[in-house]
Amino acid sequence: MSIDWKNETSTVMRAIKSALLLCLLAAPAFAQSVQFKGGAASIGDSVKKLHKVAGKPDQVRPFPGAPATSLHEYSLGERQVNVSVRGGKITGIADNHIVSKPGPAVLTGVDVNGTRIVTGDPLAKLVASAGKPHKIRTFADAPHMSVYEYTFPGREVTVTVTNGKVSGTSELKIRKR
Repeated sequence: MSIDWKNETSTVMRAIKSALLLCLLAAPAFAQSVQFKGGAASIGDSVKKLHKVAGKPDQVRPFPGAPATSLHEYSLGERQVNVSVRGGKITGIADNHIVSKPGPAVLTGVDVNGTRIVTGDPLAKLVASAGKPHKIRTFADAPHMSVYEYTFPGREVTVTVTNGKVSGTSELKIRKR
């Protein structure tokens, strides 16, 4: 029994090319997008399209630590959609579903080992009360900004620090099943 390697190789190559083509055609279907009343906006779309489908944002802010990037914020009832834009194109989408009790939805501080850490506090206060974080994330395009991550019993705390001061906090409660 002999194997015709020429035909065998071309069959394998056809299969590889077909798989590659399928992946390329399927990629747009997996693009991160968000649905608004006027249609959908996806990463890579223009700001013009975003404003056409979503309308005027509730707020446009510079992205902390990345002056060329802006954050377009939309409050849509029980959803908070944040769209980051750079160079006139959508570069990121966060679609958060808010499930909370009536009252302020913004958490401006967290309790860490009996000390309240709030926006504007110096980094030294955070480290003195919380100790060493289990993870520190830094950003190449924003060297003056870092994110300190702590894990405590029943919760995870994330503190954003910009220029040596607390610029944001979040807390995630963890329930064991």
